[in-house]
Amino acid sequence: MRLHEPASGDFVSNDTGLVVFNQFGATVNQDAGRDAQVFADTFGLAVIAVDRPGTGGFIPHKSLARALSTPDGYLTEMTQFGKNIDRRVDSLGLGNLIVTGRSAGALGALALARSETVSSLGFVFAAEAIACEQVPLKEGFKRYTDYLKQQKELLAAATQDELVKPLPPGLPLFPAVDRLLSIPAAMLFDKYHNQGVFASDSSLQYATYIAENLRQIDTTMEFAEHSLVATPDVFEDTLLPIAALRKSGAPFEVKQPKGTVHASFDNREYMNQVIEPTITRALQK
Repeated sequence: MRLHEPASGDFVSNDTGLVVFNQFGATVNQDAGRDAQVFADTFGLAVIAVDRPGTGGFIPHKSLARALSTPDGYLTEMTQFGKNIDRRVDSLGLGNLIVTGRSAGALGALALARSETVSSLGFVFAAEAIACEQVPLKEGFKRYTDYLKQQKELLAAATQDELVKPLPPGLPLFPAVDRLLSIPAAMLFDKYHNQGVFASDSSLQYATYIAENLRQIDTTMEFAEHSLVATPDVFEDTLLPIAALRKSGAPFEVKQPKGTVHASFDNREYMNQVIEPTITRALQK
């Protein structure tokens, strides 16, 4: 868990802040921390970068993998973790919190909101949340590898105007090498601990609960047009109806912007663009 503040020192708000969960293969010491700093600089807010349970400084441990393998087990672990986040948020005096993440980080964001452990959490922006469908591990892994091939082909064939493409990290040589060396181990530990919950419908369960029971939480879920996790049938038949469960209270939106793939949300400029409406609403609260 690491705090990031605007490099300029100028805060737009001393009350509103963000919690950003790491995506698969990233940690607060690498890409997730840089994501958080971009948010802090762009929006003038305090941003806490957080490694999901079982990632970051963790090493492979069977008991942790078992604990994180189901929606209920993951929620239990996130509830304990959320108490630490709540204490940090309280110490910073943040009374109006947004939680966000992309891919596996979006799963973390939804789980934190569902845990109801952070009293100041009022906004969720979840981009391409994985774990929207229960699948066998082998099938899930095949889908993942097939999708990476499809995404690579789409990115190669399309122009930037036709498809939002991820951008190079833009790091100097040695930090870039350090980043590349860190990714395989981070992915290994993440997969070992979290593959069970990745292959579950945890995000679907958490989002459904938020829509029905946590009407004060302004929630946006965005999925790519060419999505890793939301096939056309899953999006139309399973994800869109979640928004309809919100009968009153804060907005609950499920979107699928055109010209996007799973990796589009790795583009920090694009991520800034899509989360900005949520941040604007938070600042107006």
